[in-house]
Amino acid sequence: MSERAEIKKVVYNEGGVQLKTSHDGLCAYVRFLENYPGNLDLRSFLMLLQQQSIRNGLLPDAIKKSLESKDRDTDILIARGTPPVHGINGSVKYTIPPDAIRAAPRLNPDGKVDMKELQVLHNFHTNDVLAELIPHTLGIAGKSVSGEPIEPQPGKPATLTVGKGTMVSPDRTKLVAANDGALVYHEGIICIYPVFTVKEDVDYSVGNLDFVGTIFVKGNVLSGFRVKAEGDISIDGLVEAAQIFAGNEIVIRGGVQGGGRAIIEAGGSIYANFINDAKLRAGEKIETRGSIMRCEVFAADEIVSPSKEGEIVGGKVIAGRKVQVQNLGTALGVTTFIEVGTDPSIVSRLETLQALLAEDQEAFKQIAQTVDKIRTLERRIGRLPSRNQREFEAALNNLNTLRANIELGQNEITRLEQQLEAMKESSVCVLGTVHPGVVIKIGKSTFKVAEAMQAVRFQLQDDRIRISAL
Repeated sequence: MSERAEIKKVVYNEGGVQLKTSHDGLCAYVRFLENYPGNLDLRSFLMLLQQQSIRNGLLPDAIKKSLESKDRDTDILIARGTPPVHGINGSVKYTIPPDAIRAAPRLNPDGKVDMKELQVLHNFHTNDVLAELIPHTLGIAGKSVSGEPIEPQPGKPATLTVGKGTMVSPDRTKLVAANDGALVYHEGIICIYPVFTVKEDVDYSVGNLDFVGTIFVKGNVLSGFRVKAEGDISIDGLVEAAQIFAGNEIVIRGGVQGGGRAIIEAGGSIYANFINDAKLRAGEKIETRGSIMRCEVFAADEIVSPSKEGEIVGGKVIAGRKVQVQNLGTALGVTTFIEVGTDPSIVSRLETLQALLAEDQEAFKQIAQTVDKIRTLERRIGRLPSRNQREFEAALNNLNTLRANIELGQNEITRLEQQLEAMKESSVCVLGTVHPGVVIKIGKSTFKVAEAMQAVRFQLQDDRIRISAL
């Protein structure tokens, strides 16, 4: 019982009988005074309560006992109303609560802790839900002992605060990401940043990184760690025996000292100061200022290292269109394999498309025959039965779909064939010296360099590799 309910007011005081109610109207009491003659029966007492507007929440047993009791000058509870249920304040449910934004090693299913997986990044894509409003409630009205409603105190609604890279959903109930990025709490407000910056080395204090945006690393990426981004990756320092994967470009200003275990892949181009003992793959080009030594390198377009320090020594280097370098190989005759005019992925894609095109063309032929038969039937009988009409409409829809697929396939095949044709103009350009030990392959032709040459171009002509001066 509340403190306020203990405060009572007298609503009736006659014949040695007092009726009282609590100030909140939820309780009613009877008190028989010393001069009460004991002349009330149950019916009379209930009528008295009605007359005094005490009619809700009556306690029959308590009333009966009070009339039978010989106690005097004691308040006896005889009615109890229904208290209101006050509303609950609204709240915000966070997809990633603030206290979850901390670096913690991942626990693997085998029970071992992976200290390289610190889970420092929480990635979100555009329109992903960041937080959701839990609505406030209005509460439920109570009822006093007199039967009057007691209004509840309604809860207060919560609000969503919009930070950088966030927006409120159209129905105003959710906070969602306005762009791809990492979730950060800035002064308690959710923000989504499309760029994630590491101000030091990628090591055990940072862990592996996997981000939907762009990553900037101000230090080095140490051996054994992985950096992955759907956007660009920019590294100011060195890359050791690490793994670097980017959907777009990769820039490594300090160079790569891969120890034979570094793997670097980009959907776009890769730019590095130098690359030693690593595997690289680029969807566009690879460019270095210094050496490419003992590497396995593939670029769909070109590989260039034209500065005076630029050289390719050892390993295997493959480019779709061109390799241009200052010096190729060494005077020691280190085997260095260079290949241009090929892209296995284009050949594989072309073969797949040609097979799919043949299937679509055959299906188109079969369905076209079915359509012709139905049209012949229509001309003969005048009006198609509903079953044939449905079959006819389905066949026409399939024809239109196949026709569109065939056109798209033919266009893509033409584009790929043009790419392969352009590769026939591929070349290897050496601005300085090409040394013995270098093996050059263009298309299906191979040339082994037997003596040093300066400022030359290797290019395919009449299915043979020809050498010309630059």
